Amino acid sequence: MLIAGKGEYGDIMLARVETGLVVVKSLLSTAGHHQRQFDAEAEMFSRASLLATDCHVVKLLGVCCSLQPPLIVTEYCDLV
Repeated sequence: MLIAGKGEYGDIMLARVETGLVVVKSLLSTAGHHQRQFDAEAEMFSRASLLATDCHVVKLLGVCCSLQPPLIVTEYCDLV
């Protein structure tokens, strides 16, 4: 994995999988408001993925809460 940046509550990484690149967001902060923000972001991606019929919406691939740190995995979208 390659660290692509730092978010408000953790690292943002790029990872290579069989189908290409994915974005992995980690929750490194133990602050309660960051946990709520992480959960809200996972919920938002989940709803957007369910409703999306447009190829311009990034899809949620998974959320892993059983590992430490918790992770959100989404499609990678190249803005170029």
